[in-house]
Amino acid sequence: MISREVLLKIVRLLPMMTGVIGLSVAGCLPSKGGDERVKQHGDEKQATSGINLDTANFIGLPEGKWSKAISDLNQSQCLDPTLNAKPSVVLSANNTGVTVDAKSLRFRCDQKVTYSARVDDGSVHVVFHPQEMNPREVSRCDCSYNFSTNVPLVTGRKYLVSVYRQGDNYGGASKPELISSGNISVGGSSNQGGSEVGIGQGGAPNTEESTELAVKQSACQMDKVGSSPVVTVQSPSSQTISIDVKNLSFRCDQAVLATLTNSAEASVVTFHPKEMNPKTVAKCDCPYDLSTTFPASAGSKVLVKIFRQADNNPSPSSPVSIAVKEVIVK
Repeated sequence: MISREVLLKIVRLLPMMTGVIGLSVAGCLPSKGGDERVKQHGDEKQATSGINLDTANFIGLPEGKWSKAISDLNQSQCLDPTLNAKPSVVLSANNTGVTVDAKSLRFRCDQKVTYSARVDDGSVHVVFHPQEMNPREVSRCDCSYNFSTNVPLVTGRKYLVSVYRQGDNYGGASKPELISSGNISVGGSSNQGGSEVGIGQGGAPNTEESTELAVKQSACQMDKVGSSPVVTVQSPSSQTISIDVKNLSFRCDQAVLATLTNSAEASVVTFHPKEMNPKTVAKCDCPYDLSTTFPASAGSKVLVKIFRQADNNPSPSSPVSIAVKEVIVK
């Protein structure tokens, strides 16, 4: 038998228990609406919004001040939820700069995108990225979008324009991914028409003829897993440029080559697997030390851009920038 005193205590506690049960059930209900989102938990004091353009460091690209979007960016509606279309870029010179038409870039559903730009001695870097780089809540779906904008440049010059896409930092820091790189002259008769550029199968931008480079590759160094790549570019001897990259990860026991693409403005070197379309792959990755050399004109100052590209298993890969260096050739 339950005593009268115990029964009275239970009756007094019932309203409190109902409130607790109600909160627990509400917390388990699915979110309403078609746009399902996930929320990132953590210390709100540590959350930052956007990119500090005065000190922005897009990983692998030149450090320092980047301009924010200084002209209107036209962003389409979601065009391809299946994400089947491959990214592409068309560059068109005009009397004030270069028009960048980027198609089929992947971002989150309903995500507002902007761009940042930097001009370094004839080299132009354009990065399309979300307006909010550190969101606390994101959609659980991605979409392909088209973008169009004009990047103001000094007329009467030739530029190497490199276009990148970078996602937000939800779940971890993101890196710029190269979409295309191409030469274009601003001002004069060369303004007619546009230039469509994209990524070639071997990993280097296909704006110029590419050359395969032999690579000296170390054994797998599992003790360096998690280490960031360290890049050294120098001219050790007459008319030669050497590139040494430490801690660059590829699959275990994967042979690596490099592809060189020379233009009037830069030398682009992409380290990539010898077999870009393997049917079977190792289930582990490994850091390697890699080095290669290529010829260059004596006394010239060369801008060298270094990329890493994985193989295409299970889906097509894109080159990722790891360093941009300038060297004076002996």
